[in-house]
Order: sequence, then structure tokens, then C-alpha cells
Amino acid sequence: MNSILRPFPFSVKESYYIILPDFEFSYGQLAFYLFSAVIAKLIYSAVYNYYISPLKAIPGPRLNAITKLPIRLRRPEGRVFDWFYSLHRQYGPVVRVSPRMVLFADKDAVRQILVSDDLPKSEEVVRIRVDASFQTLFSADDKTFHKTRKRLLSPAFSVKYTSSLEPFMHSCVQTLVGIIHNTVMNNSSEKPTTVNLYQYVQAAAFDIIGETAFGESFKLLENGKHPLPIKVFEELRKRVLRATFPFLKPFLQQDPYTEEFVTKIIRERHAQNANGVRRHDILQILIDAKDEETGKGLTEFEIYDQVMEFLIAGGDTTAFTINMALVLLLQNPQALRSLVAELDKTFSDVRDRDQSKPFVPDHDSLKHLKYLNAVIKETLRRFPTALAGVLRQTKTDTIIGGYFIPKDTLVTASFYQVQNSKELWGPDAEEWIPERWLDADRIPRNCLYGFGGGSRICIGRHFAWAEMRIMLASLVMNFDLTVIPGQNLELVHFITPSLKTKRFEVEEPDVKDKYYSKVNEDKRVLIEMARISTGKIKTTLRRIQYVEKTNTSLLNSSSMGTASRATTTSSKSTWKPNPFTPATPTSATSSDHNKSLPRRQLKRISTSFQGNFTPFHKSKPINPSTIPPIWPFGQRPFRLQNGVMGVAVSYGLYRNPDVQVAFGTFLLFMGVAISITVSKKYLSVLVLLSQLARAGAIVH
Repeated sequence: MNSILRPFPFSVKESYYIILPDFEFSYGQLAFYLFSAVIAKLIYSAVYNYYISPLKAIPGPRLNAITKLPIRLRRPEGRVFDWFYSLHRQYGPVVRVSPRMVLFADKDAVRQILVSDDLPKSEEVVRIRVDASFQTLFSADDKTFHKTRKRLLSPAFSVKYTSSLEPFMHSCVQTLVGIIHNTVMNNSSEKPTTVNLYQYVQAAAFDIIGETAFGESFKLLENGKHPLPIKVFEELRKRVLRATFPFLKPFLQQDPYTEEFVTKIIRERHAQNANGVRRHDILQILIDAKDEETGKGLTEFEIYDQVMEFLIAGGDTTAFTINMALVLLLQNPQALRSLVAELDKTFSDVRDRDQSKPFVPDHDSLKHLKYLNAVIKETLRRFPTALAGVLRQTKTDTIIGGYFIPKDTLVTASFYQVQNSKELWGPDAEEWIPERWLDADRIPRNCLYGFGGGSRICIGRHFAWAEMRIMLASLVMNFDLTVIPGQNLELVHFITPSLKTKRFEVEEPDVKDKYYSKVNEDKRVLIEMARISTGKIKTTLRRIQYVEKTNTSLLNSSSMGTASRATTTSSKSTWKPNPFTPATPTSATSSDHNKSLPRRQLKRISTSFQGNFTPFHKSKPINPSTIPPIWPFGQRPFRLQNGVMGVAVSYGLYRNPDVQVAFGTFLLFMGVAISITVSKKYLSVLVLLSQLARAGAIVH
């Protein structure tokens, strides 16, 4: 083999030359060398991450220390928070879940991440942006920008301004209650009336955002659907996929409809302002906002980006909390009775004055109700909107939770684990007990992060509190609802959490001519417990029945709301406990049951939700036999749902390290093959690098 003298092809001194062997590579040889280099890189990374990395002392699964594949494959399914929960139970409060990502479920570590160190958002959150060059209040990784933008937007979410938006909330909630009432009363058939409660609550939340942020309602309650919220849900999935698989970003661009719709509203508002017409809403605040120091306002694209964040964060998260509060109240009827009693005592005189329209209580009165606030706080504790935690990134070497954390490490503050820790909240931490908030001594300090914490605390928390109080109180006061059995209430979490099936079925045992009905203590109210699987809590279908008011041994519990007692219609049956708390077995005779039954047949409203905002009348009843097993105990397929990749792998992939490594190697090899065929420019560089590796000599 002859060697030739060739000029070095880079910008160096002319006196430098490189001696290269005079031979040619075939594509097969190049692919072999390249594949060998990839394998060598994988081996080096595995050895470094497992044996040398500063994070090697942190406990966690071995495979997670080597590759990001396990967490990346779980994210599109929306069950990462469930996996995190199981890892914390197995490995403790500090867990390493990828080569450079660590979970923290220690309250001091969480406070350090959010408050003391105030760590910035991670690079994965930055990838969620529509345009990487534009920061928003949610995705900003620059502290100075975040501080400036928050100061600019604060007037739109102050307590005073939120109070001025209450009429818009009242209008939407009155529409919600009225539509449900009319649907029930207009049903002349003997079949149960179908009402999509989950969808109604979500529709009302988006209508409120439309009224207060855009200046016009989406009219989801009246029409049943609107393109914008559907596109918002699609955008949620796209953003998660963009953050998890960055190479998919060119194929997962923002839908043009949302940009056109929002931009049109912004330009129409500018035109109205030019004619002297102004509206009292959040959009007007954004248009008028000027920085006190620079005097600059927001550009049209910045307003669009912020409005999209309000839609995602303001509509879905609030609806989720309201729906979960309703689910938990109906699963704990004694807590529901306590809440109704508090509301009746406060508003009985005011409500009885005008029964011609739905009664919606005012927020000034609601915000002082202790039990209502306790119900919402306990729901935020048990099921925070950040189920998978908050992801931040270290900018310098530091110590967190007793472990050395190097620069550029991704750290997650695990809210769900902190807020459900038995060490902090007691042995009943995994039970939903609103009464704990009535005793200040039972509440640990700095352990509730329903709206985040530190400088990044949710700017719209006052708005959300007002909306949750008004809507929850209105539904409880105007309707007497109970849960229908056989529902799958499994949770999923992408950017925001939701019920996986998007359906929550209830039944209304008594609809009166008025717009409300009280809980009737003299009647036996049937409660059907639906299966719920959250974290590692799994319960089976249970039936609970209340007996007459005269049975003081059941109604006068020493711990109201902490246990639900039930009876059956047969003397052979026994009481079955609430899945969240133990209950004392009791029995009741069939004669007692017959005496307390209401004379007329109870009328049922069954609610369901098929897909994203399907018309109310087209929803289908749930078939419990079709409900798949809950991960990780089942074997149903995993599907990466997007328009580009139709990938389906078995859940066995998560449990078999050999399959994981093989699948990861296959993906890497495919990526290398694609890069070779796509870019000849990079191919020539690879040829040069391969030759350098073979020659290995630079002479003067």
C-alpha cells in the first residue's frame, strides 16, 4: 500500500501535512467501522455512567444509569408518574432514573430545588416551545426574562382583577348547571338520561378561559365541541413527543389552525381598540402591558404564545382538579354531606329568594368556607396537577438531598410523593380526608405544592381558586349525584393530567322542579364505588348504602369523612369499607332496607366521554369487560400515538433488560443508516475521520 502526501483540509498553517494511506473504502466497510464506533461509544458511555459518573452513588435501576430509553418509552403513554411512584417506594426518596436525571421526594430537597436554589427550567422543557428562540412565562430558562415577564403579566392575575372577572365565571357556571338540569327534566323516556359530567366540567373550564382571556366564549357547553380545544389537546401530545424525541420536531409542527384563530382575535382586538372599544379581560391586559423599565410591550407572537399557555394550563388543570374533587366526594359520601351542610347553612336564605334560574354562589362568601377549602386542598394534595413532578436543571455543581449533583443534571421535584408521604402526613397519607385541613397541627409545613413553589409559583392560582370554588359549590348545591359502577378512573399525565378514558359517570337520584336538590338524609342513597387505580392504590368494585337518619351509629362517625360505611340489602351481606380508609363491618336486615327505600323509582343520569369533545348525545356507555389491565400488571400493548411513527412494543420491553438493549441498538443502527444515506457531506467527513484513525500521524 503506497502513501501519498496530501494538504490538511482545514484552516491550519501551510507547513502542516498529513500522511494518509492510499486506499478506498467501500460503503460496507464504512458502515462496519461506523457501527463499531457506535458500539464502542455505547460501551464507553455505559462504563462511564455506571462506574465513573458522579451520580453513580445514587440508587436506582441499573439499566436507567446506562440509558434514557426506559423513561423515553414510558412518556408517550402518560404513566411516568406511576413509574416514579414505584421507584421511590423501592429505592427511597432519591432515585436515579436516567444517566443524568435524578428524582427527589424529600421535602427539604424539593424546597431547595424550588425555593432556595430556584433552579431554572430544564432543556427538556425548553424543547416544548413552539419556537425555540421565544421564551414564555412557563418555559423560560432565563431568570431575568422570567422575572420581567411575570412582572408584566401580574396585573392580569391579581386578586383584585380576578374578582372583577367573576361575572364571566358566573355566566358560564349558570349555563353549565342549566344545561344539566334541562337535559334531565326533558328526558321523557324510561331510559337513564345520559350526561357527560367530565366533558361538561372541562367544557365549562374552557368556556371560562374563552370569556376571560379571549373576550368570547367557545360555547362548548351549548354546541358540544369547538376546534380550538381539540387542537390544544393534540398540541399537548405533540409537545411531549417533541421534548422526548427531538428528532421528530420537524414532523410535529404547530397546527396552523390555532395560530390563525388566536392571531385573528388579537388583530380584531387591536382594531377595536383603535376605534375606542375596549373589553375588560386578560387579552386586553396583555395588549396594554408595558415594561416599566424599557417601555416595551408584547409582540403579536408573544401574546399568542402566552394565550396558548393560558389555554393549556388554565383550562385542563382546573377541570382536572374539579373532576377529581367530585370523584372523591362521591366516593366519600360522608364528606359530601358535610360539604352540602356547610353550603346550605351559608346560602339557604339567599338561594330560596329566586328559584327561576340556577343558583351560583358568590366567591366572596365561598372563599371563607373552611370545609370547601379543605376539600379542594385535600384534592390538590392527593392528586396534584404536576403528578410527574417539576423538572429543573442545575447550572453549577451542588449538593441536594445529601448527594453531589454535578452541573447540567436534570433534577425532578416529586410533588406526588412528598404530598402522599406517610412520614410527613401520617399513616393515613394515602387516604382522602378533608378534615385534616381543619386541624392546623396535622399539616406539615412546606409540603403542599398544588400550584408549585418559589419564584415559579403559578401566576394564575387566584383565578384557579375562584373557578374551582364557584364550579364545585354550584354542582354540589344544585344536584344530588352518586357514582355509577364499573368505571376506569385511571390517570394519565402529559403536560397536564387527566382521566385516561375522559369519562366520569354519575347518577342523579332525585331531580326536583327546582334547580337544586338537597341530600335527603331520610332516604337510603345508593353509592356505587368505581375502580380507581392511581399510583399503587387499586380497589375493586364496592357497593355502599346509607341507612336512615335514625341510625346514629352510622351517621355520627367520630371521624367524619374519613370512612364510608355501607350496608347491603341482604342479611347475609356485610358492610364493605371505603377503599381509602378502613371501616367497621355492620349489617342491616332486608326489612330495614324496604322501609327506607323511596317510593318512586330513582332517576339516573349516566355520564360518559368518548374522545375529545364529542357531541354529548353521541357518547357510548362504558363496557367494563373491555377495560384493559392497569400497567404494570397487565400486558396490553404500548402505542406511541403520533402521525409519523406507528410504533408498538410490548410492555415486556420494560421488564426485560436484554430486549431493551437490543431495541436500543436497533434504533441507533437505523439512525446511523439514515444519516449515511441522507447526507454525503457528512459522509466525506466520516471517511476522513476513519482514515485519520487508521493513519494516526500528523507531521511537520
